[in-house]
Amino acid sequence: FVVGAKPVVTVPAAKFSLANLNVPSTGAVGSGLTVTGDVKNTGDAAGTANVLLLVNGALRDSKPVPLNAGETQTLAFDFTPTTAGSYQVTLKLQTGEILAAKSVTVSTPTTTS
Repeated sequence: FVVGAKPVVTVPAAKFSLANLNVPSTGAVGSGLTVTGDVKNTGDAAGTANVLLLVNGALRDSKPVPLNAGETQTLAFDFTPTTAGSYQVTLKLQTGEILAAKSVTVSTPTTTS
């Protein structure tokens, strides 16, 4: 039996962060846009980050990303806008962290005859 303070036991855990959101500033209706960002495991154990692509606050895609402790991976998400307008695009961890959104302006493609 132990008298006094109990020993502190730390369990290794994965912890994730996001950085380097890259969104095109312009696009065209019907043309695919690629959004990239980095996810890093800043914890001291391997784990899987669930990264979400949000467009105007709505979930458009998600990817599970297995990472070893200290590992960083660049992710690419594609989405194709169906209407012209301004879109707020960002990446979010399922655990809550979110990158500041970036705006992409989508126009209707012009046709030449």
